[in-house]
Amino acid sequence: MDITFSALQYIVEIAKTKSISKAAKNFYLSQPHLSNTVRSIEREFGIILFQRSTKGMELTEAGIHFVEQARQILMQVDLLGKSIQVNPVECTKINISLTRSYQVLRAVTEFINLNSSKKYFDMSVREGSPFQVIEDVRSGASQLGVLHFYNTQEQYFFHCLKAYGLAFDSRYKRPFLVAMSIDNPLSRVPHVKSDMLSEEIIVLYGDYESEIAPYRFGDSEKYVSSKCIHVYERATAMDILSRCPNTYTFITGLHPATLSQYGLVLRQCADLDLYN
Repeated sequence: MDITFSALQYIVEIAKTKSISKAAKNFYLSQPHLSNTVRSIEREFGIILFQRSTKGMELTEAGIHFVEQARQILMQVDLLGKSIQVNPVECTKINISLTRSYQVLRAVTEFINLNSSKKYFDMSVREGSPFQVIEDVRSGASQLGVLHFYNTQEQYFFHCLKAYGLAFDSRYKRPFLVAMSIDNPLSRVPHVKSDMLSEEIIVLYGDYESEIAPYRFGDSEKYVSSKCIHVYERATAMDILSRCPNTYTFITGLHPATLSQYGLVLRQCADLDLYN
């Protein structure tokens, strides 16, 4: 089989843009040339890579598998090209995807400090939801993923990891604490109970839950509070908690410096059976 490196790049770009015309424009090629490349590969393998839809060029099941493998090849070729320029011992290249966690980010920064003096250092750190972390590793966009999820979502995520053939290891399980402003009257209560939170506003990451993987608090399928603010950035969550005394969130921990910076405290919730 005679498939060029460029042909793999073209297929991956079409999958990314969902458009042959956009991919052709990005590579400064003619659209017919790109269309012929797709047809040649399809004939070579006896498969159909794309099918047209209202959303553009959608990958078929065979196309999804082909693009995943193509991305892996392109990534390895890129790494090879860069690594041969320097001694591999002097080279660090890694893409990491992780859920929003100060504990994990601290480990990442320690890794950076240990390796930043190398002659070649290239690192990508992507923060997102646990769903995005799994997709990044599955697609080859990241070599390593670190994800946190609620114990009520455990069965779903373990099933996904096994279904995608991803190697994984469970490192720890920690109970959630309640984080709130020091100006919140509840901050002076050593052990908060869920009924005390009923009039407070809970701050949650809006992309950590789906219909097939909901998180629930205790035996209830509803949030402890009927008032909710969905956020998508860690800094946004911290700012809201700091500036809005009637808000709270569930978290496994925060560094003392972070608590001091944002004026927050951590409290146990005695009757909440929720783990990370």
